[in-house]
Amino acid sequence: MKSDIDRPYLVQLRSAMLLVPWLLVIAVSGVAALQGVHETLRQPLLHIQENTLSEAMRILSRNIAALRRDVLLTASMVEPATTGVDEAGSRMAERFCIKFAQTTERYDQVRWLDERGQEKLRVNYRDRQAILIPPAELQDKSDRPYFRETIRLEKGEVYFSALDLNVEHGQIEKPIQPTLRIATPIFDAAGVRQGIIVLNYRADVLLERLREMRFSNDLEIHLLNQEGYWLLAPNRSDEWGWLLDRPNKTLIRANAPLWRAMLIDDQGVFEDDDGIWSFERFNLADSALQERFGRITTISPITWRLLVRLPKAYLVQQEWKWRLAILFICFGATGLAFWSSSRLALARKALEQRSHALAGANQELRQSMETLQALQDELVRAEKLSSLGLMVAGVAHELNTPLGSATVALSVLEQRTEQLRSQMAIGLKKSDLERFVADGQDGVKLATAAIERAAGLVKQFKQLAVDRTTMEARIFDLAEVVRNAHPLLRRWDDKRLVRLALKLPENLPMDSYPGPLGQVVGNLVDNALMHAFPAGRQGLLRVSATAWGESEARIIVEDDGEGIPAEILPRIYDPFFTTRRHEGGTGLGLHLVHQLVTTLLQGRIEIQSATGEYGGISGTRVTVTVPRVVEHSQRSGA
Repeated sequence: MKSDIDRPYLVQLRSAMLLVPWLLVIAVSGVAALQGVHETLRQPLLHIQENTLSEAMRILSRNIAALRRDVLLTASMVEPATTGVDEAGSRMAERFCIKFAQTTERYDQVRWLDERGQEKLRVNYRDRQAILIPPAELQDKSDRPYFRETIRLEKGEVYFSALDLNVEHGQIEKPIQPTLRIATPIFDAAGVRQGIIVLNYRADVLLERLREMRFSNDLEIHLLNQEGYWLLAPNRSDEWGWLLDRPNKTLIRANAPLWRAMLIDDQGVFEDDDGIWSFERFNLADSALQERFGRITTISPITWRLLVRLPKAYLVQQEWKWRLAILFICFGATGLAFWSSSRLALARKALEQRSHALAGANQELRQSMETLQALQDELVRAEKLSSLGLMVAGVAHELNTPLGSATVALSVLEQRTEQLRSQMAIGLKKSDLERFVADGQDGVKLATAAIERAAGLVKQFKQLAVDRTTMEARIFDLAEVVRNAHPLLRRWDDKRLVRLALKLPENLPMDSYPGPLGQVVGNLVDNALMHAFPAGRQGLLRVSATAWGESEARIIVEDDGEGIPAEILPRIYDPFFTTRRHEGGTGLGLHLVHQLVTTLLQGRIEIQSATGEYGGISGTRVTVTVPRVVEHSQRSGA
């Protein structure tokens, strides 16, 4: 008798029965796909557009933060030269400004203006060369708005100018050079205002970074000032209209509804016939930026507006491509369904047979897995027993000597007792009793000492099993200075992915420089948080301090982060060496730490690090050892 699989008409019937559901699925799916292609295509593109806008905002924020740090760093390095008439201090300030301009490569000018607005130092950076301008060519800038605004600021406050084109000798420099001026006041050691530091930032670096960071070739990035003129546009001829005699080149004239929408909302999405616009306002006067970067001052509120456009033509083009692709897929799927339904009918029996065989194989596999798990559990138990056996063997070996001594002493005492009993039977002499008492005392002392030694060993093995910005010197408490060295050490945010372990001594007085010591600890904590733990990585930061010997103190900052590669370790103290320059790093943190520790604090510093290659432990340990009392001669020199 033939089976169903051998009858052709039954095979055709099965094929038809299998084909009908396929055709229904293809028809319904095709219609749904054609109707949903608009939103299906739109949402990923909007997501890319939003990511592009967010990344552009982050680039602006990071650059503003880096500019603020740079001007404050320059001020801190120039301020020592403002005290007295020390030529060495002035030369040091000049060397720093030259090296700073050469290293950063993003400032056209680095200047120091005195309290009257007269340039005291200017370094020009042109053609990859930093040039110190002779004193005879220094100019009076007292009438410039950036001087008048900055000279009134307090220490730590930073001034930002409007973003415009650089002007040389009354004419716009050609080729055009977008420029942003950053300034901050400087003070001498007595707190007297000594002028300002001004950096001329080459903003073309920032603008080109924005121009090149698009996640899709079809997106357009626009940057406008508060009057609606383009600072960055897809068509370069639209840029800098108010400076290049092109007053009509504004978004107000090009797309008035979009401009009105941007005036109403700080951020949002606007859609018109030109496409979909995502926009967001970047204002240096915003409280959020002030809180993050510190006090920022401008002549007038500086507002930039970022826009990312997704062209409507691109959306329509992509929709038609997807619709045609869906139609081709439906036709292909229909043909495939005809072919597959017949093949499926013929293969059903074979599938059933293979399923049965697979079930048997799965059963064997489960048995093998159970056997493997049992072997693994047995191996774990053996490993635990091996470890326990080693400990027991160690205990037995160490206890053998004192217990043996106690046994011998007690055995001898027992023998002497038997001898005494025998002598008592035949007549005990006083000398025999005295000798027995003396021997007994010696034996008891020996046994007691041996037992105490055994008890000490047991205690040891039990423990082993259980344990698996001022330059003034003054007297201060080490724990207080370390705790105040960084805001996070006083109050750690428990929501951070990185945890803190703080261990500080009680009542450990120091006669040294609390300001530089606090700066060392703060820089080390910042360095660990910036380099050891990239975004999203959890870890532990340990900060501890203790007395070291009779005359020193030791501070340790260690983490379990990424570690420092071996090829970088020899250069970590070099000035301006950094692996995070694109994130605003200056490369001076560890250099300053090394200088402060080895000179002013009269101590030493050691760094040990591992990157966790081949599955090993990663992390970095920085050990700073300083005298608790600095030498009097160096204290006076400070």
